[in-house]
Amino acid sequence: MFSSSGGPTSKTLQAIGDYAATICQAEEDATITRVTGYVNARNGTPGTTRVGIQSVSTTTGLPTGTWLGSVDLTTDATNFPATSAKEWTLSTNATVTRGQYYAIVVSALSGTWNTATDNLQLYVYQGTGVGPSLAVFPYNYDVINGVAGAKTTLAILPCLGCGSSTTQYRIAHKPASIGSWNSGSTPNQRGIKFKLPASTATSFKIAGVRMAVGPTNSASTWDLNLYDASNTVLQNRSFTNQEAFNVATLLIRDYYFDESTLTALSPNTDYRIAIQATSATLGCMTYIELSSATDCSSAFIPGGTYHATTRTGTGAWTDTTTAWFPMQLIIDDLTATGGGGLAANPLAGYVR
Repeated sequence: MFSSSGGPTSKTLQAIGDYAATICQAEEDATITRVTGYVNARNGTPGTTRVGIQSVSTTTGLPTGTWLGSVDLTTDATNFPATSAKEWTLSTNATVTRGQYYAIVVSALSGTWNTATDNLQLYVYQGTGVGPSLAVFPYNYDVINGVAGAKTTLAILPCLGCGSSTTQYRIAHKPASIGSWNSGSTPNQRGIKFKLPASTATSFKIAGVRMAVGPTNSASTWDLNLYDASNTVLQNRSFTNQEAFNVATLLIRDYYFDESTLTALSPNTDYRIAIQATSATLGCMTYIELSSATDCSSAFIPGGTYHATTRTGTGAWTDTTTAWFPMQLIIDDLTATGGGGLAANPLAGYVR
Protein backbone atom coordinates (compact mmCIF):
# COMPACT_ATOMS: atom_id res chain seq x y z
CA MET A 1 0.00 0.00 0.00
CA PHE A 2 1.32 3.39 -0.94
CA SER A 3 1.66 6.12 1.64
CA SER A 4 2.89 8.46 -1.08
CA SER A 5 2.63 8.58 -4.85
CA GLY A 6 6.16 8.63 -6.23
CA GLY A 7 6.59 7.46 -9.81
CA PRO A 8 8.18 4.19 -10.93
CA THR A 9 11.96 3.80 -11.13
CA SER A 10 13.34 2.60 -14.48
CA LYS A 11 16.54 0.63 -15.18
CA THR A 12 18.04 0.27 -18.68
CA LEU A 13 19.64 -3.04 -19.75
CA GLN A 14 22.37 -1.85 -22.12
CA ALA A 15 25.15 -4.46 -22.10
CA ILE A 16 25.24 -8.25 -22.28
CA GLY A 17 25.07 -9.51 -18.71
CA ASP A 18 23.02 -6.58 -17.42
CA TYR A 19 19.99 -7.60 -15.37
CA ALA A 20 17.25 -6.41 -13.07
CA ALA A 21 16.14 -8.72 -10.27
CA THR A 22 13.66 -8.95 -7.43
CA ILE A 23 14.79 -11.25 -4.61
CA CYS A 24 11.96 -13.05 -2.79
CA GLN A 25 11.31 -15.76 -0.25
CA ALA A 26 8.98 -18.57 -1.29
CA GLU A 27 5.69 -18.60 0.61
CA GLU A 28 5.05 -22.26 -0.23
CA ASP A 29 6.27 -25.14 -2.35
CA ALA A 30 5.53 -24.11 -5.93
CA THR A 31 6.34 -24.63 -9.58
CA ILE A 32 6.91 -21.22 -11.16
CA THR A 33 5.58 -21.19 -14.72
CA ARG A 34 5.50 -17.47 -15.54
CA VAL A 35 7.12 -14.12 -14.81
CA THR A 36 5.42 -10.73 -15.00
CA GLY A 37 7.13 -7.38 -15.59
CA TYR A 38 6.42 -3.74 -16.29
CA VAL A 39 8.13 -2.57 -19.49
CA ASN A 40 9.00 1.11 -19.85
CA ALA A 41 10.50 1.19 -23.37
CA ARG A 42 12.43 -0.89 -25.89
CA ASN A 43 14.90 0.87 -28.17
CA GLY A 44 16.15 -0.65 -31.43
CA THR A 45 16.78 -4.39 -31.76
CA PRO A 46 19.21 -5.31 -28.99
CA GLY A 47 18.92 -9.11 -29.33
CA THR A 48 17.80 -11.78 -26.85
CA THR A 49 16.52 -11.26 -23.32
CA ARG A 50 16.29 -14.10 -20.81
CA VAL A 51 13.49 -13.98 -18.25
CA GLY A 52 13.18 -16.39 -15.37
CA ILE A 53 14.09 -17.54 -11.87
CA GLN A 54 17.61 -17.79 -10.43
CA SER A 55 18.90 -19.26 -7.18
CA VAL A 56 20.14 -16.83 -4.53
CA SER A 57 23.38 -16.97 -2.57
CA THR A 58 22.78 -17.55 1.14
CA THR A 59 25.97 -15.55 1.79
CA THR A 60 25.34 -12.40 -0.26
CA GLY A 61 21.57 -12.57 -0.79
CA LEU A 62 22.16 -11.89 -4.51
CA PRO A 63 21.32 -13.89 -7.66
CA THR A 64 23.90 -16.63 -8.31
CA GLY A 65 23.60 -16.71 -12.10
CA THR A 66 22.21 -20.25 -11.95
CA TRP A 67 18.84 -20.43 -13.69
CA LEU A 68 16.17 -22.60 -12.08
CA GLY A 69 13.77 -21.90 -14.94
CA SER A 70 13.66 -19.42 -17.81
CA VAL A 71 12.60 -18.45 -21.32
CA ASP A 72 14.70 -16.72 -24.03
CA LEU A 73 12.84 -14.01 -25.92
CA THR A 74 13.53 -11.78 -28.89
CA THR A 75 13.61 -8.24 -27.54
CA ASP A 76 10.89 -6.85 -29.78
CA ALA A 77 7.61 -4.99 -29.42
CA THR A 78 5.60 -8.20 -29.10
CA ASN A 79 7.55 -9.61 -26.16
CA PHE A 80 8.36 -6.25 -24.57
CA PRO A 81 5.59 -3.73 -25.39
CA ALA A 82 6.32 -0.18 -24.26
CA THR A 83 4.67 1.14 -21.08
CA SER A 84 2.87 -2.14 -20.50
CA ALA A 85 2.65 -4.84 -17.87
CA LYS A 86 3.58 -8.12 -19.55
CA GLU A 87 3.44 -11.81 -18.64
CA TRP A 88 6.09 -14.22 -19.99
CA THR A 89 5.55 -18.00 -19.94
CA LEU A 90 8.71 -19.93 -19.04
CA SER A 91 9.93 -22.65 -21.39
CA THR A 92 11.56 -24.39 -18.42
CA ASN A 93 9.68 -24.17 -15.12
CA ALA A 94 11.34 -23.44 -11.78
CA THR A 95 10.66 -25.41 -8.60
CA VAL A 96 10.92 -23.61 -5.25
CA THR A 97 10.25 -24.77 -1.69
CA ARG A 98 8.73 -22.80 1.16
CA GLY A 99 11.29 -20.50 2.78
CA GLN A 100 13.71 -20.70 -0.15
CA TYR A 101 15.26 -17.48 -1.44
CA TYR A 102 14.93 -17.00 -5.18
CA ALA A 103 15.35 -14.17 -7.69
CA ILE A 104 13.01 -13.05 -10.47
CA VAL A 105 15.44 -11.93 -13.17
CA VAL A 106 15.27 -10.14 -16.54
CA SER A 107 18.69 -10.28 -18.22
CA ALA A 108 20.35 -9.09 -21.45
CA LEU A 109 21.52 -12.46 -22.82
CA SER A 110 22.99 -11.93 -26.29
CA GLY A 111 23.03 -9.65 -29.31
CA THR A 112 24.03 -6.01 -29.65
CA TRP A 113 23.25 -3.91 -26.61
CA ASN A 114 24.28 -0.30 -26.03
CA THR A 115 23.32 2.83 -24.16
CA ALA A 116 22.04 4.93 -27.04
CA THR A 117 20.04 2.88 -29.57
CA ASP A 118 19.62 -0.78 -28.61
CA ASN A 119 18.43 -1.44 -25.08
CA LEU A 120 15.52 -2.40 -22.85
CA GLN A 121 14.10 -0.17 -20.12
CA LEU A 122 12.22 -1.84 -17.27
CA TYR A 123 10.33 -0.34 -14.38
CA VAL A 124 11.73 -2.19 -11.38
CA TYR A 125 9.89 -0.66 -8.43
CA GLN A 126 7.12 1.80 -7.78
CA GLY A 127 6.35 4.37 -5.14
CA THR A 128 8.29 6.17 -2.43
CA GLY A 129 6.64 4.62 0.58
CA VAL A 130 4.52 1.65 1.59
CA GLY A 131 3.52 2.87 5.01
CA PRO A 132 3.56 0.28 7.83
CA SER A 133 4.00 -2.64 5.41
CA LEU A 134 7.80 -2.36 5.30
CA ALA A 135 9.53 -5.73 4.99
CA VAL A 136 12.93 -7.26 4.25
CA PHE A 137 11.56 -9.29 1.35
CA PRO A 138 11.21 -8.72 -1.47
CA TYR A 139 14.09 -6.42 -2.44
CA ASN A 140 15.59 -5.32 -5.74
CA TYR A 141 19.10 -5.57 -7.20
CA ASP A 142 20.54 -4.81 -10.63
CA VAL A 143 23.65 -4.75 -12.79
CA ILE A 144 23.51 -1.92 -15.33
CA ASN A 145 26.15 -1.32 -18.03
CA GLY A 146 28.26 -3.90 -16.23
CA VAL A 147 28.17 -2.00 -12.94
CA ALA A 148 26.65 -3.67 -9.88
CA GLY A 149 24.01 -1.69 -8.05
CA ALA A 150 22.84 -1.92 -4.45
CA LYS A 151 20.03 -3.69 -2.66
CA THR A 152 16.87 -1.58 -2.62
CA THR A 153 14.15 -2.46 -0.15
CA LEU A 154 11.69 -1.08 2.41
CA ALA A 155 10.07 1.94 0.70
CA ILE A 156 9.14 0.25 -2.59
CA LEU A 157 6.68 -2.03 -4.32
CA PRO A 158 8.62 -4.20 -6.81
CA CYS A 159 7.36 -4.27 -10.40
CA LEU A 160 8.56 -7.83 -11.14
CA GLY A 161 6.42 -10.79 -10.18
CA CYS A 162 5.94 -14.48 -10.91
CA GLY A 163 3.34 -17.19 -10.61
CA SER A 164 2.43 -20.85 -10.81
CA SER A 165 -0.43 -22.23 -12.87
CA THR A 166 -2.83 -21.31 -10.06
CA THR A 167 -1.27 -18.60 -7.87
CA GLN A 168 0.37 -15.23 -8.46
CA TYR A 169 3.33 -14.29 -6.25
CA ARG A 170 4.00 -10.57 -6.31
CA ILE A 171 2.59 -8.61 -9.18
CA ALA A 172 3.93 -6.67 -12.12
CA HIS A 173 1.86 -3.52 -11.94
CA LYS A 174 1.50 0.01 -13.08
CA PRO A 175 -0.38 2.69 -11.14
CA ALA A 176 -3.47 4.53 -12.27
CA SER A 177 -3.77 7.79 -10.36
CA ILE A 178 -7.45 8.49 -9.84
CA GLY A 179 -8.42 12.06 -9.05
CA SER A 180 -11.27 13.22 -6.89
CA TRP A 181 -14.83 12.13 -7.49
CA ASN A 182 -18.20 13.05 -6.00
CA SER A 183 -21.74 11.71 -5.80
CA GLY A 184 -22.35 12.70 -9.42
CA SER A 185 -19.28 10.91 -10.80
CA THR A 186 -19.25 7.73 -12.88
CA PRO A 187 -18.48 5.60 -10.95
CA ASN A 188 -19.12 7.05 -7.52
CA GLN A 189 -18.39 3.85 -5.60
CA ARG A 190 -14.93 2.25 -5.61
CA GLY A 191 -13.64 -0.62 -3.55
CA ILE A 192 -12.82 -4.32 -3.32
CA LYS A 193 -14.68 -7.55 -4.03
CA PHE A 194 -13.45 -10.27 -1.68
CA LYS A 195 -14.02 -13.86 -0.60
CA LEU A 196 -12.11 -15.79 2.03
CA PRO A 197 -11.47 -19.47 1.22
CA ALA A 198 -13.60 -22.08 2.96
CA SER A 199 -10.59 -23.44 4.86
CA THR A 200 -9.97 -20.11 6.61
CA ALA A 201 -12.63 -20.08 9.33
CA THR A 202 -16.26 -20.78 10.09
CA SER A 203 -17.09 -17.08 10.47
CA PHE A 204 -15.43 -13.66 10.67
CA LYS A 205 -16.26 -9.95 10.89
CA ILE A 206 -14.95 -6.86 9.13
CA ALA A 207 -14.21 -4.18 11.72
CA GLY A 208 -13.05 -1.66 9.12
CA VAL A 209 -10.43 -1.00 6.48
CA ARG A 210 -6.97 0.51 6.15
CA MET A 211 -6.73 2.73 3.06
CA ALA A 212 -4.20 4.93 1.30
CA VAL A 213 -6.72 7.57 0.31
CA GLY A 214 -7.78 11.02 1.45
CA PRO A 215 -10.55 13.59 0.94
CA THR A 216 -9.56 16.41 -1.37
CA ASN A 217 -11.17 19.29 0.53
CA SER A 218 -12.56 20.20 3.90
CA ALA A 219 -16.20 19.62 2.94
CA SER A 220 -15.77 16.12 1.49
CA THR A 221 -18.14 13.43 2.75
CA TRP A 222 -18.40 9.74 1.97
CA ASP A 223 -19.85 6.43 3.18
CA LEU A 224 -18.07 3.16 3.78
CA ASN A 225 -20.41 0.30 2.80
CA LEU A 226 -20.12 -3.47 3.21
CA TYR A 227 -22.38 -5.41 0.80
CA ASP A 228 -23.36 -9.04 0.42
CA ALA A 229 -23.70 -10.71 -2.98
CA SER A 230 -27.27 -9.44 -3.29
CA ASN A 231 -26.12 -5.81 -2.77
CA THR A 232 -27.73 -5.61 0.67
CA VAL A 233 -25.82 -3.18 2.89
CA LEU A 234 -24.60 -5.19 5.87
CA GLN A 235 -22.58 -2.42 7.52
CA ASN A 236 -22.33 1.31 6.92
CA ARG A 237 -20.64 4.34 8.40
CA SER A 238 -20.56 7.93 7.17
CA PHE A 239 -17.41 10.05 7.34
CA THR A 240 -16.55 13.72 6.96
CA ASN A 241 -13.30 15.61 6.61
CA GLN A 242 -12.97 15.58 10.40
CA GLU A 243 -11.96 11.93 10.23
CA ALA A 244 -9.32 12.57 7.55
CA PHE A 245 -8.33 15.48 5.38
CA ASN A 246 -5.05 16.18 3.64
CA VAL A 247 -4.64 18.02 0.35
CA ALA A 248 -2.46 16.49 -2.40
CA THR A 249 -1.13 13.69 -0.20
CA LEU A 250 -1.95 10.01 0.13
CA LEU A 251 -1.73 8.82 3.71
CA ILE A 252 -2.65 5.46 5.20
CA ARG A 253 -5.47 5.63 7.71
CA ASP A 254 -7.78 3.19 9.47
CA TYR A 255 -11.54 3.64 9.13
CA TYR A 256 -13.78 1.65 11.48
CA PHE A 257 -17.42 0.68 11.44
CA ASP A 258 -19.48 0.97 14.62
CA GLU A 259 -18.41 -2.25 16.36
CA SER A 260 -21.83 -2.77 17.89
CA THR A 261 -23.24 -3.35 14.40
CA LEU A 262 -20.72 -5.80 12.94
CA THR A 263 -22.20 -8.70 10.96
CA ALA A 264 -20.88 -12.27 11.11
CA LEU A 265 -19.67 -13.19 7.61
CA SER A 266 -19.07 -16.60 6.05
CA PRO A 267 -16.07 -17.91 4.11
CA ASN A 268 -16.46 -19.01 0.49
CA THR A 269 -18.98 -16.18 0.05
CA ASP A 270 -18.64 -13.04 -2.06
CA TYR A 271 -18.74 -9.60 -0.43
CA ARG A 272 -17.88 -6.08 -1.52
CA ILE A 273 -16.63 -3.16 0.51
CA ALA A 274 -16.64 0.25 -1.15
CA ILE A 275 -16.33 3.99 -0.61
CA GLN A 276 -19.36 5.90 -1.87
CA ALA A 277 -18.96 9.64 -2.44
CA THR A 278 -21.83 11.58 -0.90
CA SER A 279 -20.76 15.19 -1.55
CA ALA A 280 -22.84 16.50 -4.43
CA THR A 281 -20.44 19.06 -5.91
CA LEU A 282 -17.20 18.75 -3.98
CA GLY A 283 -14.27 16.42 -4.64
CA CYS A 284 -14.37 13.48 -2.25
CA MET A 285 -11.46 11.03 -2.47
CA THR A 286 -8.23 10.52 -4.37
CA TYR A 287 -6.17 7.34 -4.64
CA ILE A 288 -3.84 5.22 -6.75
CA GLU A 289 -5.28 2.06 -8.26
CA LEU A 290 -2.76 -0.58 -9.32
CA SER A 291 -3.32 -2.50 -12.55
CA SER A 292 -1.46 -5.76 -13.12
CA ALA A 293 -0.63 -8.04 -16.03
CA THR A 294 -2.83 -10.88 -14.85
CA ASP A 295 -5.59 -11.82 -12.43
CA CYS A 296 -4.32 -10.51 -9.09
CA SER A 297 -6.86 -12.17 -6.76
CA SER A 298 -4.72 -15.17 -5.84
CA ALA A 299 -1.78 -12.95 -4.87
CA PHE A 300 -3.74 -11.41 -2.02
CA ILE A 301 -5.97 -14.23 -0.77
CA PRO A 302 -4.84 -17.60 -2.19
CA GLY A 303 -7.90 -19.69 -2.92
CA GLY A 304 -10.14 -16.66 -2.49
CA THR A 305 -11.02 -13.39 -4.21
CA TYR A 306 -9.56 -9.88 -3.87
CA HIS A 307 -9.80 -7.37 -6.70
CA ALA A 308 -11.19 -3.97 -7.65
CA THR A 309 -14.90 -3.27 -8.01
CA THR A 310 -16.82 -0.12 -8.97
CA ARG A 311 -20.37 0.99 -9.66
CA THR A 312 -22.51 4.11 -10.04
CA GLY A 313 -25.37 4.57 -7.60
CA THR A 314 -27.39 1.36 -7.41
CA GLY A 315 -26.30 0.13 -10.85
CA ALA A 316 -24.44 -3.04 -11.71
CA TRP A 317 -20.95 -3.62 -10.34
CA THR A 318 -17.94 -3.70 -12.65
CA ASP A 319 -15.30 -6.13 -11.35
CA THR A 320 -11.72 -5.73 -12.56
CA THR A 321 -9.68 -8.82 -11.74
CA THR A 322 -6.43 -7.26 -12.97
CA ALA A 323 -6.58 -4.24 -10.66
CA TRP A 324 -6.97 -3.52 -6.99
CA PHE A 325 -7.99 -0.62 -4.80
CA PRO A 326 -5.40 0.27 -2.09
CA MET A 327 -7.47 -1.13 0.78
CA GLN A 328 -6.75 -3.66 3.52
CA LEU A 329 -9.44 -5.49 5.45
CA ILE A 330 -9.37 -5.32 9.25
CA ILE A 331 -10.65 -8.79 10.17
CA ASP A 332 -12.12 -9.26 13.64
CA ASP A 333 -13.85 -12.06 15.62
CA LEU A 334 -12.51 -14.81 13.38
CA THR A 335 -13.86 -18.18 14.49
CA ALA A 336 -11.98 -21.29 13.43
CA THR A 337 -12.28 -25.00 14.01
CA GLY A 338 -9.30 -27.05 15.17
CA GLY A 339 -6.39 -27.63 12.82
CA GLY A 340 -6.81 -24.46 10.78
CA GLY A 341 -5.20 -21.05 10.54
CA LEU A 342 -5.02 -17.85 8.56
CA ALA A 343 -2.08 -16.09 6.98
CA ALA A 344 -3.24 -12.73 5.70
CA ASN A 345 -1.22 -11.12 2.93
CA PRO A 346 -0.05 -7.70 4.19
CA LEU A 347 -1.30 -6.08 0.99
CA ALA A 348 -4.79 -7.46 1.43
CA GLY A 349 -5.79 -7.80 5.02
CA TYR A 350 -4.71 -8.23 8.58
CA VAL A 351 -6.22 -9.86 11.64
CA ARG A 352 -6.43 -7.97 14.89
